[in-house]
Amino acid sequence: MPIQAESSNTQFLHVSAGPFRGRGLLRDSLRSNLSSLDLSGTSIAELPISIGELMQLEFLSLSHCQNFLKLPESIGYLTKLQMLDLSGTKIIELPNSIKNLKQLKVMRMASCPIQRLPAGIGMLESMEELDVRNCQQLAGELPTAIGELLSLSILDISQTSVCAVPTTINYLTRLQKLNLSFCDKVQELPELPLSLNCLRVKWASLQLVPDLSYLTNLVVLELSNNSGQALAQASTLQLQWVGKLSKLEQLELCLLDLPVPSTELGCLSRLKTLTLPRMDSFDSEGAAWFFERGQPLIVQEDARETDAEESVMETNNYYSQNLSLTIGFLWSPEPDTELDSTMIWKSYADDCRELHDELPPEQWRSGHLRKARAGINSLNFAETD
Repeated sequence: MPIQAESSNTQFLHVSAGPFRGRGLLRDSLRSNLSSLDLSGTSIAELPISIGELMQLEFLSLSHCQNFLKLPESIGYLTKLQMLDLSGTKIIELPNSIKNLKQLKVMRMASCPIQRLPAGIGMLESMEELDVRNCQQLAGELPTAIGELLSLSILDISQTSVCAVPTTINYLTRLQKLNLSFCDKVQELPELPLSLNCLRVKWASLQLVPDLSYLTNLVVLELSNNSGQALAQASTLQLQWVGKLSKLEQLELCLLDLPVPSTELGCLSRLKTLTLPRMDSFDSEGAAWFFERGQPLIVQEDARETDAEESVMETNNYYSQNLSLTIGFLWSPEPDTELDSTMIWKSYADDCRELHDELPPEQWRSGHLRKARAGINSLNFAETD
């Protein structure tokens, strides 16, 4: 197994993936000025207590070390550590001494079986990025101390079992990206910091659409109930704040039985991409307005809600009438859905060819047909004779 390092003045130590046989060199490095230690993908199960002697260490990666179970308390002596990557390890909890890492800027623990974040996490005053996505055993409320991470700009707790976000999150005045997708145990959204420019909220448990009109710095907004239960008191009134988010460039509104008011879309002059659950999420004025802008539209059709094949045909026909635009198509059928891909493609292709003859050359983009066919073929529909 290759080990890249220098001799007595080693600053960087990288052990490539595979069985870990670098313990001797690791012991030697403890007496050096090591600043970067990358053990990602190795079979290492633990770090020696003497790891705390690496007083100059700034970067430590144990990412995808699938046998790694626990950090020693001595990790707290690494007071110059700025980056800690524990993604894909088997760590269940962090040592209490983690609170001593005052210069830690990035901590990644994606896809770990970690069950809780330590209360002392608020003492990590330099933290800029905290990533615990897909930590499915991370449950309960996020610690209120998270509101003390005043340098935090990226927080990703998507695909966890967290049930509540503390109101102290509003104290994070530098927070720019917040991902709460698939946190299906969260019931409500607290007031969020005005600094946010990217917010992803996709909960099957979402019942009421929050008023986010105060988040005027948002550039990306994804709001969805993941085809869950119908919203309580579904009404376009619940979306009458959307037009106030004038900086939006990417908008996803996949809310069951809640159409998008065209008056709100008309205020979004910077909007580049719009994602809706179905074509009937538009009113007629909204559809005309969006297609006139020449921006990508993504429609997510749900096979459980409509006849799958008819839905695809109608959506394709709608697109083919507007091929002077760049249109995206995203459809997610049920696993056992069988469709005649040949018939679907033939209908779409015929519409495209007819339009090709009608449109002047400067409005026809040959890539549309190719991209559309590639998109349909990628769905792996059942072929018929």
